[in-house]
Amino acid sequence: MSDEVQLYFEQSGRSNLVSNLGRLIIHSVDRHPTVEGLGLDVELLQAELDHLKVTPPPHWVAFHAFAETQQRPSRLVGTMLIAEHQRPAFSPAPLNTQTRVSWPWQLTPEDIELVERTRSHEQGAPVWLSLRVEAIAQLESGTFGVAGNSGFRIEISKWQTLLKAIGFTVGPSGVVALSSASLDDASWREAEKRLEGAREHLREGEDYAALESCLGELEHLVSRPYIIDNWKNSVLAGMAEQKRDSLAAWMGGLGTALNRVGHHKDRKDRDEAGDLKEMPLDHWEAELIVQSTHFALAYALRLRTK
Repeated sequence: MSDEVQLYFEQSGRSNLVSNLGRLIIHSVDRHPTVEGLGLDVELLQAELDHLKVTPPPHWVAFHAFAETQQRPSRLVGTMLIAEHQRPAFSPAPLNTQTRVSWPWQLTPEDIELVERTRSHEQGAPVWLSLRVEAIAQLESGTFGVAGNSGFRIEISKWQTLLKAIGFTVGPSGVVALSSASLDDASWREAEKRLEGAREHLREGEDYAALESCLGELEHLVSRPYIIDNWKNSVLAGMAEQKRDSLAAWMGGLGTALNRVGHHKDRKDRDEAGDLKEMPLDHWEAELIVQSTHFALAYALRLRTK
């Protein structure tokens, strides 16, 4: 990956950045080896400046880093917990310090959902964030502020792997209307598990594939779930007629949308090459339909266990 942030000294009493301290190389983002959450693997490559080549070397009085969205206004994404021993040392690194360190990066579901909302959903597009550094360095000549800000990327395949590793599935805004009892129910958790593939397609920008995946999960419960009577005669059998008919219309309608928008192409309309055209579908619509499938699937799974 190897993105980098240029670090600059701020002269005391002046607001302009005047001297290059060096580069902070971002090698990778992975699970942190010792702390719950992710780890940002960084290395300090200091500039070849005489006032940095001293013994003992300069040291950090304070060091803070912030991950942020790149869209304006920028918003913080998680918390970087940088202890004193995790500040990247100046060369030569004193005892018990090192120039390459791993910063614990704690993310809440709200943080991850923010990234998912603001990142590009074009197929294969990486996740882009900004890393902002604010620090204070002690040199022989005095104490100076240090600042830097630049973008870094996480490849989408790596991002998806990391999300699974830290147990992220559904963002909180999608389930805000549900009580903790509903969220803890086995049927909701099972539906969440079954729709992991659909949400992975969404993260990759594969909206049609997400809907096809949802259709497949309904087909595991009911044959041809776009036919209303198939719901009436299976999962919903035994209900009061009015309730059964209403719920069957809901689930059959969802199955029809998944089938005709995500799966089948228009049999009448063809493009200039003679190929069948896909139904119009934007990412916003696909997200809503996948979320709707989660509710319907959880409902059907709960009914099936009764």
